[in-house]
Amino acid sequence: FVYYIIELSGGEDQLANKLRMKDHRLGQHNCLVRSQCGNWQMGRPFLLNCKYGVLQFVFFKIVTTIVVIILHSQDAFHKGEWGWNSSYMYLAIIMNVSIGYALYCLVTLYLATKDELKEWNPIWKFLCIKGIIFATFWQNFLIQVLYSV
Repeated sequence: FVYYIIELSGGEDQLANKLRMKDHRLGQHNCLVRSQCGNWQMGRPFLLNCKYGVLQFVFFKIVTTIVVIILHSQDAFHKGEWGWNSSYMYLAIIMNVSIGYALYCLVTLYLATKDELKEWNPIWKFLCIKGIIFATFWQNFLIQVLYSV
């Protein structure tokens, strides 16, 4: 979706130039995100923060998958097991924070570009595709939580 917005906006350079002219308040975050990331300068820094915010999910998904394979081979990973000594709990927390931040970055980029994208109305594509991805992720997570209770 990030690259879809970039292409609809005429490419990275044009989008960065458009973002530079935007209100600086679009780069300000709520207290929780601001305490961890600071405010984002509009323009290329804003665009890069949004891109990296989405791509960090890919990185953490790959790393946690490798960790699960290693832990599973040593019989140290038990899906759905919650507890302070459970590797599943820590990996689930990492993935939930990562997916939440990726979604936050996607929405932040969309909100900063929605006026330029009115012609294409990409919000429906976003809701359909990302809705399915996030819904299945959260569904799996909730099923594991309920199963363990």
